[in-house]
Amino acid sequence: MSVKLKNGLLFLAVLLVLQEVILRLTFPIPELSNFDRANYIPGTEKGLTFPFYRNSKWIWGSELDTNYKFVHELNRYGFRDEEWKTEKPSGKKRMLVIGDSFTEGIMAEQDQTIKSGFKQKDSEDRYEILNLGIMGVGMNSYLKLTADAISIFKPDLVCLLLYSNDLTDKKPIIPENKLMTVKYNYFTPRLIEVYRQIKNGSPIPFRFDWKKKSFLPAMTDKSFPWYGRENVLLEHTIKEVRNSMIEGKTNPFKLNQILRERAGLLKQPNLEEAFDYFRKLTEKNNVKLVIGYIPARHQVTNYYYQFDQLFCQKDCPEQLDLTVSQYNQHQNYLENLSAINDFEFINFTSLIKTEESNNHHLYWDYDDHMKGKGYLLLGNHLYEKVKNIQP
Repeated sequence: MSVKLKNGLLFLAVLLVLQEVILRLTFPIPELSNFDRANYIPGTEKGLTFPFYRNSKWIWGSELDTNYKFVHELNRYGFRDEEWKTEKPSGKKRMLVIGDSFTEGIMAEQDQTIKSGFKQKDSEDRYEILNLGIMGVGMNSYLKLTADAISIFKPDLVCLLLYSNDLTDKKPIIPENKLMTVKYNYFTPRLIEVYRQIKNGSPIPFRFDWKKKSFLPAMTDKSFPWYGRENVLLEHTIKEVRNSMIEGKTNPFKLNQILRERAGLLKQPNLEEAFDYFRKLTEKNNVKLVIGYIPARHQVTNYYYQFDQLFCQKDCPEQLDLTVSQYNQHQNYLENLSAINDFEFINFTSLIKTEESNNHHLYWDYDDHMKGKGYLLLGNHLYEKVKNIQP
């Protein structure tokens, strides 16, 4: 072999190695190829599929509360958290925090979530916390996600944070099996892997992606709940609210939400089968399960009703008090069901009610979600409740 040919081959080899290094730095991928937030969006149990959320940035705002838009930086599995490894860190307890938009931290900064509040108190860094909050999901998603996440991440603790609207009278769908995970082949050239991502319709795992999508649809989007029915908005909302919804700057699903909330709080929950599944799942995997209850803001104070009336102009009464006992029975139901299944139960109602009674408003006025200080308070309280739990 001539020197010229050897040098040519060496140059080509160096070029290929350099290309691979650059591609791996530019296009990072997770350990698992088929674990993604999209697996748990409502509708998947009916066979529907959704685009992957991994490696993407999303925004949520409420123009009537603030002009600031909160950015959700989703990791390589589509969750609002740091990057995860399946292998547990040595010397730490691993805890999964599972829930809906309150767990994810809607209307707060990335470092103002419940997880962040927990870590504020964890001064000795005893816990690794994984934030598996997903906005817009419910019990069926929690069942499936808990089963898969326990199998994948082998936690010591799982904290399932239930928001008030998670307790419905619908029969839950119990998972028949857990996700059979598939790992990426570390030795596959990254160029080939990127091609596969494109072919599968997955977001390209670009490390330097600054594009942001909005969680809130505008009137021109077919996912807008009142698409083609602007007359509904005219009938039920004031002009300021209506225009903000149409532009995708205020949550359009809030229309008459207070009435749906009232009806839901009066229903008898149907969670016995779900909790029985959780008990068997956690016992089998030697995991401690903690159940938390986060009340809707109208369950703890009447202050916010003045704002919800603006989204409910036609059917809402002049006064509506959801702080009375008949609308706060779900907490007792959860406490009893948790005791039967030997789960730790944390009721955040009194904590939040005390703050609200002192005019420390933890929720936004127009948006139903908490401010950052509210999530941090819940995280602080959660730490105090679980710090002595032994797996």
